[in-house]
Amino acid sequence: MSSSKVLDPAFQGVGQKPLLHLTSCRGTEIWRIENFQPVPLQKSDYGKFYMGDSYIVLHVKNLFLSHLPPT
Repeated sequence: MSSSKVLDPAFQGVGQKPLLHLTSCRGTEIWRIENFQPVPLQKSDYGKFYMGDSYIVLHVKNLFLSHLPPT
């Protein structure tokens, strides 16, 4: 077995959206668990959580740039 970790395809490139003209990343990404698999939510559905459903929320924040407005 390989020593590298197995990454679900839903998480490929997660947390790596660069800001314009900057080298750091930040933002929020949300997945809903459907049939035991993470499924990315559309940004238009962010903030809509339903009782009984499970979610994964990733919020990336660069402390050095925390004074900038949210993306």
